[in-house]
Amino acid sequence: MLASRNIQDQIGQVKVHLSLVDSTNNYAANLLKSGKAKSGTVILADEQTNGRGQRGEVWQSEPGLNLQFSIIWIPENLSISNQKYFNIAVSLGLVQFLEKKGIEAKIKWPNDILVKNKKICGVLIENQIQGVRISSSIIGIGLNVNQQEFENFLATSMRNELGQFLPTEQVLDGLSHTLNSEFQKVNSTNIDLVEKRYYSYLLGYECAQKFKDDQGEFTGEILGVDANGNLQVVKNGMIHSYGIKELRFIL
Repeated sequence: MLASRNIQDQIGQVKVHLSLVDSTNNYAANLLKSGKAKSGTVILADEQTNGRGQRGEVWQSEPGLNLQFSIIWIPENLSISNQKYFNIAVSLGLVQFLEKKGIEAKIKWPNDILVKNKKICGVLIENQIQGVRISSSIIGIGLNVNQQEFENFLATSMRNELGQFLPTEQVLDGLSHTLNSEFQKVNSTNIDLVEKRYYSYLLGYECAQKFKDDQGEFTGEILGVDANGNLQVVKNGMIHSYGIKELRFIL
């Protein structure tokens, strides 16, 4: 579904390690424009001066302590109608990797990863569209690895949760392997089972959760994610569909 080629161990085979960059997603976009990008290439930076997150927010990270990287993905045949499974594979890869390390995490739709309601990872996926297909995708990931203090931000890190320092390169290699595995499962496994596994990690799925939309705060229940990637939420007994910038979780 993500591609027809063998994607086993494709992510991370090519790495570009930068000491300083405005944004790894921007660097990846320029690499794509040059025509020199290879699918699975990882752009890693020690420091970003303009790292971006969802809703246009700035990603905050102490230089050298965390992982800030982007993955270039060039699918062979991925339609817009299947793009939600791409997001599912990325989110599952992150929570599965953390689980292997002994950290229990949840997915906060669309692409935040939380531990005990504290943010440990954020994802920004930028797709390039040609007709009805996704021609390429840039997956920006910020994972808190060794940072221990977060100013004016409810966050945690792998070091805070595990009580030990972790070499970032080793974390990146392990995460790349897990992401490859999840991409492979989306391609080869019953997609209904993959989606069911995703929902088992999804914050607010089939249980009471506080939200805020343009009409104010309310308590609702997530039913799922539709084919367009919008969140389906029961509000006051009715099903509402929300895009990325239309709903906030209240934790």
